[in-house]
Amino acid sequence: MSIPATETGLRETPERETVLAVKDLEVGYLAKRGIVHAVRGVTFDLKEGETVALIGESGSGKTTLGLALVRLLPGSARVTNGEILFYTESGEEIPVTKLNDEQLRRFRWQECAMVFQSALNALNPVMRIRDHFKDTWKAHVRANGSKGDASERNVTARAMEALRLVQLDAERVMRAFPHELSGGMRQRVMIALGLLLRPRVLILDEPTTALDVITQRAIIEVIRDLRKKLSFSMIFISHDLSLAAELADRVVTMYAGRVVEIADIKDAFYHPRHPYTVGLLRSVPTLVGDRQELASIPGSPPDMIDLPSGCKFHPRCPYATDKCRMEEPPLIEVGPGRGSACWHWEKVGADWEAGTNE
Repeated sequence: MSIPATETGLRETPERETVLAVKDLEVGYLAKRGIVHAVRGVTFDLKEGETVALIGESGSGKTTLGLALVRLLPGSARVTNGEILFYTESGEEIPVTKLNDEQLRRFRWQECAMVFQSALNALNPVMRIRDHFKDTWKAHVRANGSKGDASERNVTARAMEALRLVQLDAERVMRAFPHELSGGMRQRVMIALGLLLRPRVLILDEPTTALDVITQRAIIEVIRDLRKKLSFSMIFISHDLSLAAELADRVVTMYAGRVVEIADIKDAFYHPRHPYTVGLLRSVPTLVGDRQELASIPGSPPDMIDLPSGCKFHPRCPYATDKCRMEEPPLIEVGPGRGSACWHWEKVGADWEAGTNE
């Protein structure tokens, strides 16, 4: 089924229930030189049981968007426009940006949880792992009196169950300090903490950063297995397209704080419709088929305080024209369930098809 298009973006598809909807979200950071436009007019939705991958270079706004979804932005950041809507199992619409402190405490970790980047920094080095679980439970369960009691026995049982789900020796890990665990084990602990209260949405921010390829593979297998067992929806933040291919149903490509392409995973890899997505694909080595020359994207990401005119990718884009330099393209429908923010998306697609058929 096609997604109806508007001048400003894409509306949600009706096939599956929407769990989370982001509409025209804008986030800025206050800096000495001015406003850092980290997230600019982002619109997308997450369906029941779906995994959406947020892909882009460092500085594209992925992590800021993830933090905004759970209202954990630093003090210098401001949501200046837009909505974040969460839909409960009963269909109730929750405006996340308008929740008070008590409502926000109930929302976090019980409905939507986040696994942060760099597990060693996210875990308190002077607390045993069991205390991380107890603090999480007390903060989001006992404080608001929902989803069960916060007795020590109940907390321990749920924590050990969560650790076993991520294939760890629960008894040993519960007694350990973070530094006594390997990088892969710490990352699994973070995933277990995120799943402790069985949220409907889990946000993972670069969950395999700084891990070796063998450990990365193990983490990916754990995440895939958990999705099958617990049926949660997931937002997977990464700059690694190969990891997105392993986990995602849809890909949302971000550049300069804006969504520049939305596509299902196969279309994103085999039929891209934005030159930035093409650049990301050509910069990743392939393990099958003919050997291809890697090509980096020329130039550097833009200054997010002093953004270029028109399309923000035009200084690095081989398709750039005067129109690109003057007018920023909206995210429009370019196929069933697909969106691209490029004036030349048809030529981009035709050139890619010709290249892959050589």
